[in-house]
Amino acid sequence: MSLRAKADGNAREIIADMATIPGCEVENTGHVGRGFPDAVASFGGRILFFEIKKPDGRRPWARMEKRADRSWLLTEPEKKFRERFADHYYIVFNREEARMALTRPPEEVAHLR
Repeated sequence: MSLRAKADGNAREIIADMATIPGCEVENTGHVGRGFPDAVASFGGRILFFEIKKPDGRRPWARMEKRADRSWLLTEPEKKFRERFADHYYIVFNREEARMALTRPPEEVAHLR
């Protein structure tokens, strides 16, 4: 099993969009690997971790969108990280979801965890 970092193709776009939100500081951490999330953001006094996923041939968009629990998309190292930081960890597919996780109250975006 490889623990090398592999960025999903949409990560740069989503991270760049998050950086345009006034007051948001975001860092691309996709290169870290070993289960560390793709991005870390600071906004509104909170630190948030983002695992950015992109649909591919093995995971059709329709299947991903319909499942309430997104943890099945994570590798084992990603799951372990998520367990430690669950209240600050989001699995997003697009910039709209990333913006929601940043700007809405945590209870409104619990479905993204």
